[in-house]
Amino acid sequence: MQQYIYPKDLIQTVIPILPEDKQAEIEQKVLESFNLRKRAKDLLEHAKRAVEIAIEQDEQAAIDWLESVSEIAALHFFPYLPESGYRLWFDERLRNT
Repeated sequence: MQQYIYPKDLIQTVIPILPEDKQAEIEQKVLESFNLRKRAKDLLEHAKRAVEIAIEQDEQAAIDWLESVSEIAALHFFPYLPESGYRLWFDERLRNT
């Protein structure tokens, strides 16, 4: 795998300039992927902590803790994904509890 681009190769490289709407769409997808990656890492940490709580205390304490942090995390995370129905789903879930 080439790790360095030589100037002579760079001059020959064609870099397309996309329409602004396509650039905005790509930007949105990249930002969404960053948010989803952060969310996945947070969920993994929450799961690890829930297992620790289940071992140290009991399973119900772990479930209660996981539900409390999940609701807080969802309130902070889902606004970043306005196109998804997650925020609406979560708001509806809160109303039903």
